[in-house]
Amino acid sequence: MENDQLPMFRRFIWYGAYGEGYALYCESLGQKLGIYTDPYQQMGALGNEIHRASRLGDSFILSDFHEELLKDGCMPLDLLEKKMDEWANKLQRQRVIID
Repeated sequence: MENDQLPMFRRFIWYGAYGEGYALYCESLGQKLGIYTDPYQQMGALGNEIHRASRLGDSFILSDFHEELLKDGCMPLDLLEKKMDEWANKLQRQRVIID
C-alpha cells in the first residue's frame, strides 16, 4: 500500500542502502513463499532471521514490521534506524505490560 500523503520527493527518492536493505528483507521471505527448496538455500537468511526474531519474541508480527518499515516512504538510513528502533522499543514496552 503506497502512502499517497507523502511529499513527491519522499515517494520517489532512492537511497541505495534502503533499497538494498529492503531487498535483503525480501530475500528472507524465501522460506515462507516456498522459494527455497532445501535447507541449504536458506542458511544465510536463517541466521539473520533468528537474530532479529530473538529481540522481539512473540510480539514480532511480520506484516506489522512490513507496514511500519514502508509506511513513511524512503528515508535516509539514520532516520529509518531511529524510527524502527522506536517501534521495536514500543513493542518491547507493550510486551512487558502484558507479561
